[in-house]
Amino acid sequence: MAAVTVEDAVAAVVPIVVYWAYSGVHMALGHARVIDKYRLNSKDEEDSKNMVSKRAVLANVLMQHAMQLAAVAVLTVVCNLAAGTLTGGRRGGVTAAPPTSYLTAARQIAVAVVVFDAYRYAWHRLAHRSRFIYRHLHSWHHRIVVPYAFGAIYGHPRVWNGAAHHGVHHLSRGVRHNFSDLFFVTWDRVFGTHLPYAVEERPGGEGLMLRTMPPKAPSKNN
Repeated sequence: MAAVTVEDAVAAVVPIVVYWAYSGVHMALGHARVIDKYRLNSKDEEDSKNMVSKRAVLANVLMQHAMQLAAVAVLTVVCNLAAGTLTGGRRGGVTAAPPTSYLTAARQIAVAVVVFDAYRYAWHRLAHRSRFIYRHLHSWHHRIVVPYAFGAIYGHPRVWNGAAHHGVHHLSRGVRHNFSDLFFVTWDRVFGTHLPYAVEERPGGEGLMLRTMPPKAPSKNN
């Protein structure tokens, strides 16, 4: 029995390919002058505000992807060997599962998105509340004040919560707020860590800028 199948290799490589394809699109858009007026930070601010260079971020992300591939390979081999042991090394020892309907697959994806989003919020908030975790792990993340598109491990993808929401978190006055970094901002609103902000045009119309606002005070019912 093969320790690593083609399907295993594809499952390990595809997420990394998608990562670089997605970030590559954003990098290409970032170099297009036509969208300069929509930038939250200028290209000069990337060099002046960030405490780590693009080259260092690139090297770190590539290293983490290499570690990810190695970890997946080891876990795959272990799992396959364990499955072979349980079936006595016989082919066809495991009955094929029936095909999953589209509705069932959609429901599973939705549950996974909610669970993983909640986990990311909880971990991110803990990383800021714990001095030990922040000092030894998460402080690296905040060396980047203006996140790079290809540095999603340093700065996060911009999906539904948007670049502005997470951009506020990278401001000095917003570091204790806006912990949601994957899909939704629900958890920040539920637990009172959402810092309101406005996206405004820069003076002279050269791009956009973030303006934070005081958090809303809890309403009092008389």
